[in-house]
Amino acid sequence: FMIRDFWMEDSNANRLLFARELAWESATRIYRKMVSSAKEANHIVVMTHFPPWRQKQVFNILDRFWSPYNANRFLAERLLEFRRKFPHIQITVLSGHTHRESISYHHNIKCWIGGPEKIMKLEI
Repeated sequence: FMIRDFWMEDSNANRLLFARELAWESATRIYRKMVSSAKEANHIVVMTHFPPWRQKQVFNILDRFWSPYNANRFLAERLLEFRRKFPHIQITVLSGHTHRESISYHHNIKCWIGGPEKIMKLEI
């Protein structure tokens, strides 16, 4: 996928559909890899560009408008599905996109959002 692929769509509605399709495909691929690792793992680290959940802090009206487009809810759903099937496995998600550092927990899943310089220094 390249940025130009996104802009080749003929309307904003089609661009949104394309983005949702990519998000769903990504979430499905990650979920399958997690399940295949579940027999051997006690901690799975997921690295992805888009965080699975919106960041809790909203700084202005534009943040409020754009926040649904800055997360992959399909991944959030898949992570929760995995959590239900494998409650003993710890999950950490490392992501970026919003460039606003935060750490949050969703159903005992640690979600770190930050720039690469921060993620490289993490102790998971």
